[in-house]
Amino acid sequence: MDRNTFLTGFGVCFFLTISLLSNLAVAEMPSLPAFDSDSAYQLLIKQCQFGPRVPGSAAHRQCSEFLISYLKQYATSVKTQPFTIPMPSGAVEMFNIIASYNPMHRRQVLLCAHWDTRPRADMDADPANRGQPIVGANDGASGVAVL
Repeated sequence: MDRNTFLTGFGVCFFLTISLLSNLAVAEMPSLPAFDSDSAYQLLIKQCQFGPRVPGSAAHRQCSEFLISYLKQYATSVKTQPFTIPMPSGAVEMFNIIASYNPMHRRQVLLCAHWDTRPRADMDADPANRGQPIVGANDGASGVAVL
């Protein structure tokens, strides 16, 4: 299978899946908000302006403060869930940001994305970039912006 056939096939599967889910969701909850791509793009840019959001860094703290403040405008509740990750260089304190919308509704959906970045581009195709920090536009920031 060539690249174009693969991409076309993937696009059709993705579109059909989303269409089926969208039809179900609209039938049950007709007042769903519309997706605003311009707003999502601006959220992506804002996150990247903090720089690499490596846990424990100033950029990580600043971005978390921004995200919490932003979510409080729309969510019923926003809280953090701290946890510690053991690393060879020492424990790293991290936390999830949990925003809830209409938490008393009988049907709930969990949507997740990570908002931090890795400290190095260790998987970059170019070995010269593997020690560089990652801004995370096409990773953490894009997932959070879409959510």
